[in-house]
Amino acid sequence: MFVQICMGFLAQVNDDNIFSGFPKPNIGPAPSWLSDIGPILKFLLYAVLIAAGLLLASMLVSHLLTTYRRKEAVNSDIFAEQDPAARRKQEPSFWERSVQQAEALWQAGEQREAMRVLYRACLVLLDSRGVLRLDESRANGEVLRELRRQGQSGAHDALHPIVRCFDRSWYGFLAITPDEFTGVLESSRRFRQSVIGGV
Repeated sequence: MFVQICMGFLAQVNDDNIFSGFPKPNIGPAPSWLSDIGPILKFLLYAVLIAAGLLLASMLVSHLLTTYRRKEAVNSDIFAEQDPAARRKQEPSFWERSVQQAEALWQAGEQREAMRVLYRACLVLLDSRGVLRLDESRANGEVLRELRRQGQSGAHDALHPIVRCFDRSWYGFLAITPDEFTGVLESSRRFRQSVIGGV
């Protein structure tokens, strides 16, 4: 039924000579009821097709940007850890920039964004060390369960309070106290040491 409607619509469009510059496909005559639809319905059909195209394009661009940022972060951290001398000369790594950004956001009163930046840095670190691939659709609880399954007890224990505070702040819109944020920063340092050390 849906295919018949689409074919009929294309036939109607073809009859209206909208694409007069293109060869007309031999798709047969449109159903009689389709020829009675008004210009408003045709406009709505065009709008739906255009919206679907824009949605697909935006999803593709978002995926490409996420992939590029992940590779940039991974390459930055690997380079910094492989060459300590170069690390002193180069700009801060993705992890260091993320922690600095989280602290600045916290000082500016942006608690939710500070927690988001810090938690994302943890996920990127897991990806860069080959522990757990970065997946935006993976639930936070799944991340913790996967770390436990892999025997990454140190990383699991350090990440757990970060996830707990992130969930409360990001999803629950609850305030995080300064002492809690300080604890989260300390947990993030232990988490990084655990992931890099493989404990």
